[in-house]
Amino acid sequence: MGTFETQIAVQSSRPSEVLYPQLQQRGFAKMKVLLSYTKWAFIFLQEVGSAQPWRVQINTTICNWDQFRAGIMRETIRVQGGNRWSIPGFIDGSYGIPENDGNSAGTLFAFSLAESFDTTTTNTTGLFSRGPQDPFVPVINYESGTMFVTDNEFMLFGGVARLTDDTNRPGRHDVLGYERYQWGPYRESWRPGFVDRELPSNMTAYITHGAGVSVPSESLGFYFGGMQAPGGGLISSDDGSANMSAPTLIGVDLSKMRDEEWTNMSLPNDITTRANAQVVWLPVSAQGALVVIGGVPHPESLYPAGLSDAQAEQNIAAGPSFMTTVTLYDIARKRWYRQNTTGEAPRRPQALSCAVVASAPDGSSHNIYVYGGYDGTDPEQAPYDDVYILSIPSFTWFKAYTGQTRHGRSGHQCIK
Repeated sequence: MGTFETQIAVQSSRPSEVLYPQLQQRGFAKMKVLLSYTKWAFIFLQEVGSAQPWRVQINTTICNWDQFRAGIMRETIRVQGGNRWSIPGFIDGSYGIPENDGNSAGTLFAFSLAESFDTTTTNTTGLFSRGPQDPFVPVINYESGTMFVTDNEFMLFGGVARLTDDTNRPGRHDVLGYERYQWGPYRESWRPGFVDRELPSNMTAYITHGAGVSVPSESLGFYFGGMQAPGGGLISSDDGSANMSAPTLIGVDLSKMRDEEWTNMSLPNDITTRANAQVVWLPVSAQGALVVIGGVPHPESLYPAGLSDAQAEQNIAAGPSFMTTVTLYDIARKRWYRQNTTGEAPRRPQALSCAVVASAPDGSSHNIYVYGGYDGTDPEQAPYDDVYILSIPSFTWFKAYTGQTRHGRSGHQCIK
């Protein structure tokens, strides 16, 4: 049988459900794979004989990584959890099949911003170093959730646990922190590492797909909205248990070492909760203000059987309104506001995008940059590759960049 090559494009947030069945049906014995850091996979397939020479693996390249938790601590970006796919590279220049190891150990990765590198020649995956692992403190892999970060520590909160037969189910009040630097009164026996912490009795860690933000200058963190099970029980990504909106704003004050203060605030009736939104912090007022952008009422990734027609219609109807009218929260005054916008706001739902703020040197204006995402409704939809800017205090939208669908991203993060 002669050899031939063909090219197909596959878009999916769950590659194992799409790529492997197609390959098996076509009967390919070997494939070379190139993946972007997106939901799009460009796959070059070549039929060859069944006999394969033994190949030496020389590297591994991360090709898809979404819904992880990340934050910047001083000069280092910390990354944990998420859904990660990698490709083995071999000494002959070929690549193997994409692999998802499940990251059951919940490995912590670090990316130093203090080291320079050439983006045209460097394998970016090689710049990530593995963080410390503590055999006495089990770290579970989560999808979604958030990482509350200060200059000294981070706290992992929320998300859907990816459990294996060897991992224990986390308790509803269990949270995990990582102390990198000591602060406050001197502790002679202290050393860097993971620490188990506990939420107040009126809170649950069983919440996911909300919008998290860290405010290192204030040692604060916030988590807006999201999804949970009725009664705040255990949730999973594959059984539809996280099917109830969480109308809350979770807050944490990390200014005191090992004495964090948590708050659980119910949203007012005129503030609409949602999932897969973005929240940013503006340096205004006494302690700053939160701005909530985008999101949808029903995140399709939490519904294994897919959304109902009514849920899909609600996403399509409500999604754009979360861009044309943004939600604000004054932290010091504990007051909520809804602000209409003008300009070129996205006319589609904006879920699993990323957002970051750039402020004028004199603090007179602030630009919120929003990149990527998808509609949160159709799992087969190509992610966006567009950049929108919301300028404040005028609350005017500008479309800054129109990209190509094949370069789009969702479930990623912007870090400043």
